[in-house]
Amino acid sequence: MTMRALAALLFLLGGVLLIGSTDSCNAQEPLEFSVVKKGEVSPSGNHAPVVKVIRNNTEWGNFWIELNINAFIVPARPAVDFDHTILIAVVDAPQPTGGHAIAVTSVLPTSTGVVVVAQQVAPGPGCIVSEDLKQPFQVVAVPGFSGAATLALSPAVCDCD
Repeated sequence: MTMRALAALLFLLGGVLLIGSTDSCNAQEPLEFSVVKKGEVSPSGNHAPVVKVIRNNTEWGNFWIELNINAFIVPARPAVDFDHTILIAVVDAPQPTGGHAIAVTSVLPTSTGVVVVAQQVAPGPGCIVSEDLKQPFQVVAVPGFSGAATLALSPAVCDCD
């Protein structure tokens, strides 16, 4: 192979590698989010962790009632500006004791919506917990997006020692 042909081959190969490397630069950044409400409620009908996208005030009101269906006194619902934000609610499965939590750690855009990455936090062996059924939840506000939300959970244990 002549030097000229070798140089041309290396130039083409370098161009292919450069083009391939720009795809990682186009990866979308996680969406910024803020926590609107978190806590635990008495269990409702959900038996598995769920993620729900709430796009307007009517859906927010209906979800708030559903979330607090077993509450003796329903707390005030936080106000949300749905012209600029969408809510994502993550509700864990019912837990046998207190001390459990669910926490959104990131919201990643995809071609079909978002992936909500969350941790299911369980109390460790040294934790003092209540002996009643609880269902942890967290509601976060994100900039508008289209599509659905899927949930990616990872377990974590709280060390109370």
